[in-house]
Amino acid sequence: MIDLFSILTTIFWFLVIITIIVFIHEMGHLLVARLFGVKVEEFSLGFGKELAHYRCKQKTRWKLSAIPLGGYVRFFGDATVFSSEDREKLSKMTKSQKRQAFAFKPVWQKFLVVLGGPFANYLTAFLIFTYIFAAFGRAEITPEVTSVVEGSPAEIAGIE
Repeated sequence: MIDLFSILTTIFWFLVIITIIVFIHEMGHLLVARLFGVKVEEFSLGFGKELAHYRCKQKTRWKLSAIPLGGYVRFFGDATVFSSEDREKLSKMTKSQKRQAFAFKPVWQKFLVVLGGPFANYLTAFLIFTYIFAAFGRAEITPEVTSVVEGSPAEIAGIE
């Protein structure tokens, strides 16, 4: 029989864990973007209808949205959350605005901003496993013969 409580509990914890992973990933993009002077317009956990938001002193809109299966960071000058450029908006920018726009950054900086998300996830995994191994050590199973079956290859080989 299917236990509804177990299913709902599993779904709940899946959503909690995926939200944490997405937050870390998107934060990696945001931190590297800010390092290179890219203005971040939105940081969203989830997709769809916005449930709540907060605007920080850097003018980034932090959003919590209804569908918690992903997230995104939208940079200044982007037309969509997929970093597609708004050509009309870009052509009207001043020099100081261009310095903050993702579209005008050198390719190597764009590459590092894109790499920031996966790197944050790898770094988090590394830190978690380092802590686990430091705190609990590594499980080691030593081979031990407790019995030998008659006529088995082990007995023929002389193992007692």
